[in-house]
Amino acid sequence: MDHLASWGFIVIASNSETSLFPSHGNFAADLRHALTYLEQQNAASGSFIFGSVNTAKFGMSGHSMGGGASILATADDVRVKALANLAAAETNPSAISAMSRIRVPVSLIAGDADTIVPVSSNGQSMYNAGFAPKSLPIIRGGFHCGFTDASFFGCDSSATLTRAQQLPVVRRLLTQFFMLTLKDEQSLWSSVWGPVANSDAAVNHSVRTPGSRIDATSTLIQGGAFSIVQLPMVLTNTGATSRAFRMFGEGLSISFSPVITGIIPAGGSANVIAVISYPANNSQLPSSIVISARAEDESQSRSFVSVATQWRCISDFNVDGASDGDDVIAFFGAWDTAAASADLNADGGVDGDDVIIFFDAWDTGC
Repeated sequence: MDHLASWGFIVIASNSETSLFPSHGNFAADLRHALTYLEQQNAASGSFIFGSVNTAKFGMSGHSMGGGASILATADDVRVKALANLAAAETNPSAISAMSRIRVPVSLIAGDADTIVPVSSNGQSMYNAGFAPKSLPIIRGGFHCGFTDASFFGCDSSATLTRAQQLPVVRRLLTQFFMLTLKDEQSLWSSVWGPVANSDAAVNHSVRTPGSRIDATSTLIQGGAFSIVQLPMVLTNTGATSRAFRMFGEGLSISFSPVITGIIPAGGSANVIAVISYPANNSQLPSSIVISARAEDESQSRSFVSVATQWRCISDFNVDGASDGDDVIAFFGAWDTAAASADLNADGGVDGDDVIIFFDAWDTGC
């Protein structure tokens, strides 16, 4: 709670249902009442948080039973815009069943060494029952009591991770998720859904469904100095509702046709073309580019695809390792027949502009 507050969040928790036989339904209702209290205090001129609460950006969290209760509360409260919990446990009524009623971004943070609330029978079942955007980040070596500040009766442990090692990972995952979903810090999308998450040594991020999928016709593009490469793609809406998507590119100058798709029904697809501009020389070429898609009506989750880049000397048109007269013959043979390979600037036509690009490259040997 203190850690999230240090990042500018107002954090409130319920201290209810601490008896031996707690009511999970009442606990969820109390969590929801905490939001009502914040709304009331935000509107009360004498309150110390008067006018300070963004009531349009409520999130919900919890650990173990509290995690299950946070699912019940989110399922019944449209005010909640994001849910990230820790080793959430099944409840009565069922948190697993309640997942089917949630339509906000969800992060079900778990540990693969949890012997009290195993991922297989809790987090994975909750994930399976939910709708995109959803994720199941699994801390490697993470244990149930490694999510708490101190041990208590009946705690478990891990053979590979200490609490002091696990807690910073937990705080990082929570902060990144809520900063993205509630504060719209778009720079964090890759840490939650993208390539940065894939390279996270402490966490297995492989179980996630951001709500869309990008299928590129190739995972490798080739081009030379100032060349333009077109990469056709298919964008599929894997979410539960119809929505439009906005395209983004990182690594090179990338434009899209279209930049924003039309409304795609759930399960439907749309064709998109990425138009990629190559730099002046090989030293400026990154090893790969990242293309991502973000829903226009939700804006927090993204699907992505990484595409490797390769330098190709345009002047070596016949790809025999040399730039010579044979390449001139090969180029004009393709140019005369209006072959796609002669459309060097990828503008959809074979014309004099392509001749200029070819000879500019041929004159310089590349």
